[in-house]
Amino acid sequence: MVPSFYITGMTTVLIMTVYALIVYGVMVLRNRYDIADSIRPLSGIIAVLISYVLWDRGFDRGGYATMLVVIWGIHSIVHYVWVRRYTAVTDRLDGISEVSSRSWKWHLWMFGEIVVCSIFIMVLVALPVLLINTYTTDRGITVWDIVGGLIWVIGYGYEVIADWQRITYMKDVTPMYTTITSGLWHYSRHPDYWGEIMQWWGVYGIALAVPFGWIGIIGPLVITGFLVWQAYMLEKKLRHDSSYNTYRQETCSMIIPWFVRHNRDHDTL
Repeated sequence: MVPSFYITGMTTVLIMTVYALIVYGVMVLRNRYDIADSIRPLSGIIAVLISYVLWDRGFDRGGYATMLVVIWGIHSIVHYVWVRRYTAVTDRLDGISEVSSRSWKWHLWMFGEIVVCSIFIMVLVALPVLLINTYTTDRGITVWDIVGGLIWVIGYGYEVIADWQRITYMKDVTPMYTTITSGLWHYSRHPDYWGEIMQWWGVYGIALAVPFGWIGIIGPLVITGFLVWQAYMLEKKLRHDSSYNTYRQETCSMIIPWFVRHNRDHDTL
């Protein structure tokens, strides 16, 4: 395992490091720290394409898994751009561009917080695809390919529908985190996160069809933990919003779709 994946891993890390430096340079020169949220999906696309090009074997299992991640990434970027351009929503990082005092420590923190975390978290998340691209040696279809693909399709559809419902609702609304309680948002407060989590577990399922693919479980575990933490921090930020608190009391689940709360005292995940 070591020689082949060492090549994949080191090549990916080196290219992504250069990419991180370029991205932060653009952010500093253009004073556009608000683009940070678009870095994560683009990083996922670049990470999987590096391993695919490195071990180019045509459209095999690696091409299949790489295509799924590229589709996810394109949707995420398009959704981000659409929200920024066609709604009155403000970005969580907009205020950073107004900071006047920027020492080298501030830049170091920003580079680590915004760029490195966004990029290298995605390298870990994309680990199943890196393994697939490195160790796929056959073109046969296995049960893991089918099951993983089905889980991915369900998750992708869930995320797309949740995003579409939220955008439709918030077109002319100013606050970024406007409370939407209909559609998929009726069954959990972050259905878009649930859809993304399902997609990465689906990709991991495909990885189980290749040698050492089980190691890729690191990927879905990382993205699950990251999105749960992100949802928790967002809800902590909204704890003084009365409408959101009412919504939270009525919806028992933060991420996993579940039924409406009926006299329950605690949230479920």
